[in-house]
Amino acid sequence: MFRVSLQQSLGLSARPRAAARWIAMLGLTGALVSATGGAVSAQWVVYDAATTARNSVTATVKEYLYQTQLQQRLKIRDMARRLSALTNLRKYLLEDVPRWRTHGGDFFYAQPYNDALI
Repeated sequence: MFRVSLQQSLGLSARPRAAARWIAMLGLTGALVSATGGAVSAQWVVYDAATTARNSVTATVKEYLYQTQLQQRLKIRDMARRLSALTNLRKYLLEDVPRWRTHGGDFFYAQPYNDALI
């Protein structure tokens, strides 16, 4: 009873105390979240089987194509070495090389390039 009369005499009611308690709890919660925020990540791990399968197939096909191109390049290089070792390659030289032909067209930007090739 004394407490109620003191609060009334000082002009304090229960409402500001509840607000102060709410602000204190909010501050405490914010401090707790800030303190543990470094250790906790905001990202969730999502596993999508379809995307993983697609990426696996794409990686496998790319690796297969890379290995195929590598084998082709090595085979062509070996063939070129054998050919140059066994014969004179000057017999494949073109004596009269045909001029570069442009097939018409009045292109503003391309004419100097075509003239440089002729």
